[in-house]
This record gives sequence, C-alpha cells and structure tokens, in this order.
Amino acid sequence: MGTGDDGMVSMISTNGRRSSNMKLMEVILQDENLEEAIKRVKSNKGVARSR
Repeated sequence: MGTGDDGMVSMISTNGRRSSNMKLMEVILQDENLEEAIKRVKSNKGVARSR
C-alpha cells in the first residue's frame, strides 16, 4: 500500500467500503486485541497452527 501526502497509509477501498475497513482496523488495533495477538505468537513461537 502506498502512503499519501499526510504520511498515513492509504486504504484500498471500493464502493464505499472505506468506512467498514476503518472500523475493522480500529477493532484490530485496540490494545487488548494486540496484546492477545502477541501472547498467541509468543506461545506458539511464531509458528502458524493448522486447523
């Protein structure tokens, strides 16, 4: 993804999906979600689990 003049990463979006993408990113980037993700990566030593 490229960066705009303001230095922010531009969103790839079509047909008005930008708002939904931004809301999803806000949820993903909440502190508790990031902390949980870090715990999972550390616990499995960075190896993806098969389902």
